[in-house]
Amino acid sequence: MIDRLARVFQRAGHEVVLYTTGDATCTVPRRFVLDFAESVRMGGAVVEQRHVANAYEALIDCDIVHDHSIVGPMYAARFTDLPVVTTNHGPFNVELRDVYRFIARHVPLIAISHHQASTAAGVPIAAVIHHGLDIDEYQIGPGDGGYLLFLGRMSPDKRARRAAETLSMRTSRSR
Repeated sequence: MIDRLARVFQRAGHEVVLYTTGDATCTVPRRFVLDFAESVRMGGAVVEQRHVANAYEALIDCDIVHDHSIVGPMYAARFTDLPVVTTNHGPFNVELRDVYRFIARHVPLIAISHHQASTAAGVPIAAVIHHGLDIDEYQIGPGDGGYLLFLGRMSPDKRARRAAETLSMRTSRSR
């Protein structure tokens, strides 16, 4: 999703720098401190703080930083002249509501859906911006169905397995 966002901004004529990992394949100019994505350690304090501190130093001269981390918007308070916006890509559970309530005092917070924003429970949401997908890139082929396509982060709160099982039960009953 962030790869797509960066490419679209670049195509629209914006100068884009993506602070990512060294193994990223996005075609916009990239900078990084981590040589490869460390998915097992993702969200860990040390790896995220290292990534964020290096990113803010590298991007200090940008017009705006769109931060998709949790630590970054809190760290951004150090840079009073740097406009920062952040997006929450997950649920507004009790822990994240507390964190985002603090963040939203200093950094505008974007929700990815109206439903997600409705669960923010007192956390100010600056805007709802849906993930943009080019549906033409996900054509399965001719026919009348029989496919299930899930685009999202595989995590228990997304309930992808439950959706697939429900669809499977409905399909088998209709035969």
